[in-house]
Amino acid sequence: MSEVEKIKEEDVTVLDAPVFDELSLITVTQLPIIEEQLEQLKNIIDERTKIAVSLEVTEDNRQIVKKLRANLNKEKKELQAQYKQALEKVTAPLEKVQAKFKDCISGYDIADKELKEKIALLEDAQKEIKRLEVTEYFDEYAQSKDIDFLTFEDLGINVTLSSSVASLKKQISAFLERVVADLKMIATQEDEDEILVEYKKSLDASNAITTVKERKKRIEEEKARKEKEAERRARAKAAEQAVVNAVEEQEQISDELPFPEAEEGYIPPEAQAEPLEAPAVQNTDKKLKPYTYTFSFTHYDYSAQESLEKVKAFKPELIKFIETC
Repeated sequence: MSEVEKIKEEDVTVLDAPVFDELSLITVTQLPIIEEQLEQLKNIIDERTKIAVSLEVTEDNRQIVKKLRANLNKEKKELQAQYKQALEKVTAPLEKVQAKFKDCISGYDIADKELKEKIALLEDAQKEIKRLEVTEYFDEYAQSKDIDFLTFEDLGINVTLSSSVASLKKQISAFLERVVADLKMIATQEDEDEILVEYKKSLDASNAITTVKERKKRIEEEKARKEKEAERRARAKAAEQAVVNAVEEQEQISDELPFPEAEEGYIPPEAQAEPLEAPAVQNTDKKLKPYTYTFSFTHYDYSAQESLEKVKAFKPELIKFIETC
């Protein structure tokens, strides 16, 4: 053993032994006499205030009691001022001692900081060596299982000074074997590629499968909604066009038919239209089929404009009927 190593071991032995039981360096050489004086003063104050409180206040002695009260308050203020002065005399040297003591023990803080840094430096180096070893093990294991989308950090394994290399390798192998099992299960799914994309984000096979299924379901629902909406708009447009055609046809008929003049007191009957009936063939293939709707309108003593207005009034009912087909 070298002389330097011997000296270091002896130093550690000395520092490890308790010393403060043998060295009583901090002693109190003088005690302030304030506490004793305050005990004496308290007896005087208690006696004076007890007498003051026992007095009965009457109209005759009211002014005397008020003066007595003012004197007691004056005494209190004078004592507070004296106490403050005495306290300053006591605390002044105490603050000096406190500063001296803080400087005295500063060596402990410096030693603690430097030793902490040296210990951390060594421990960090030991952990890094251990981390490099298990990282190399991870790379080899992942390559043997054809897993190329993971890094060691993805495993979330904490390499500590107390953890053994064997336990860390066991965690790595268990994690990668679970990934292998997940990949085999995903390969049996219909949407393998989409599920695999989601799995690489979370490494949760069940969640990845559920996410893809829910997404496809929402896509199909949106597609069906759009188709249904397009179908409805097409029916509405066809119904509107049918009414327009009927109105135009009626206008042409109205222009050709003569209108007799109404007799005095004669009330013309309401316009009559044949009731509409749904077509016999149902629209089962969801494709629009052309239907021809016919209705008759008997003109009596209406003018052409009045007849046209009655036909237009029939338009909403016709559109509603066609939309239900």
